[in-house]
Amino acid sequence: MTTIEQILEKKHEIIEINNQLEELYGWFSWYDIQVMQYNRDIRLFNSSNINIVDLDYMAQENASKINELRSEILSKSEEISTLESILGGEVNA
Repeated sequence: MTTIEQILEKKHEIIEINNQLEELYGWFSWYDIQVMQYNRDIRLFNSSNINIVDLDYMAQENASKINELRSEILSKSEEISTLESILGGEVNA
């Protein structure tokens, strides 16, 4: 695989990771709504069918996944920079 192909592959991988991040951010938007609804139910002494313990656990798992994906993007970006420096300039897809 040529250096340019390696760079393009890593850029594609970053795009895929960003897609995963967007899905996780969307999940957190939904989670925030669930937490607000749960808190509202508690304040109003209403019963809630929201399992906040499970949701909080999932939030912790998803937050860890976000951190992993961000680190992966950073690592791949550094690899791209190194490869581009070998070529003497930025490679655009």
